[in-house]
Amino acid sequence: MKIKITLMALIFQPLVFSIPANAFNKCNYGSLLGKDVRSKFKIQSEGTFKQESANLVWSRCVLGQSWDGKQCLGKALKLNLDDINRHLVRYEQQAELKWRLPTSFELENLYYSICSSHSLKHILLPNFSAKYLWTSSKSSGLTPYYLNITNGYLGLCEQSKCKFNVLLVASTI
Repeated sequence: MKIKITLMALIFQPLVFSIPANAFNKCNYGSLLGKDVRSKFKIQSEGTFKQESANLVWSRCVLGQSWDGKQCLGKALKLNLDDINRHLVRYEQQAELKWRLPTSFELENLYYSICSSHSLKHILLPNFSAKYLWTSSKSSGLTPYYLNITNGYLGLCEQSKCKFNVLLVASTI
């Protein structure tokens, strides 16, 4: 019996230490930069939802996908920032809203608002498989930020070297 317990402890011990200490803490705080990020969401027609506290309308699909009334279908495009403007022009011609890339704050705010609720993410963003999303924010060196949507971390990447997904947003004010 003692040998089995020791063997089990040796088997599971590496698993415990392989998970970063802060991997699950990122979702658990209610403010970002001192502002409340808890939001109320309202699902709208045409594959959008409104984040009422921020006065933003978000697309429920990334560029390349389309809304079929229940979920996003099609292949999500991975684009560099140079290619995004071409797609935005075409997208805006088909929509009433002025779509754009979200700022890093807006995208982080969305992440923190839904990351603690697995069901809310699947309600607002069904069939969402993107891992990295571009933001419109840039560092002081003018390198654009992207957000890792799986853990909320911001990263930097030269716009011509990286290809990431795009989730569009529009202001309602």
